[in-house]
Amino acid sequence: MKKANIYMLVVLGLISIQSNCRNSYKLTAKFESDTSNTFPDVSLPGNPDGDRIDWYGSSNSMLQVVSRTNSEGETSNWLQLNQTTNDPQFYPGLLSFVPAPETSDGVGYTVNWKGYIDVPLGADNLLDILVSVSEGESHRSDRVISFAMRPERLVDGERSRKYGIYLLENGSYSNTALGYVRTGGPHSISIFLFKETREYHIVGFGETIVRNFPEEIELNRPSLHFIFDGFPGIGVYRMDNVFILQGDRTISE
Repeated sequence: MKKANIYMLVVLGLISIQSNCRNSYKLTAKFESDTSNTFPDVSLPGNPDGDRIDWYGSSNSMLQVVSRTNSEGETSNWLQLNQTTNDPQFYPGLLSFVPAPETSDGVGYTVNWKGYIDVPLGADNLLDILVSVSEGESHRSDRVISFAMRPERLVDGERSRKYGIYLLENGSYSNTALGYVRTGGPHSISIFLFKETREYHIVGFGETIVRNFPEEIELNRPSLHFIFDGFPGIGVYRMDNVFILQGDRTISE
């Protein structure tokens, strides 16, 4: 079986697991109905109404829907967050996926997306990609989890084609990568949040990362956030199939 087909089976398997656990979608973001090379529609479908994409950046050109064709000849739309200039006047943009407010009594949530890091071979000044899940709308307050995807530095004169995963804990990022994603190919990341045990599990970096989130956070409306860090520099991150699900029970991994 070809790699692309194996990858799709993994993604479908993750979604199937969630469906079997009686999950309901709190937010769904796909981009097939958007026009390529344009700013995305920031109003997302959902029930209740009000799911949305928030964008804060120096230019809308930094956030565009792009069309890409894979090795199987299949074309699909992705949402692309990019910083293609070293000009410090272009400050990093913040991209957020925010579900509508609603009463919630679920004991767990799943945050899932498909990502793709696309950088020029041998490029320097690559930016970190900061990812966080927060309670409510703001990426700064009530942060449940935060990690950085950082380009591995020069080894034997050549830049590694992978990004390390570094968790933000106690106000600083870990010194050792807890996993990796490679550039030039898709990856799927799932974050499972368990209210009863106050745990989160991250899947998609080769190993399952398990940590606890703060007791004081009332987890009822998780949101997902992306931002480039380390200016000036360049970087491109594409994403698709962004889901935030609410479940009525935990899962077995």
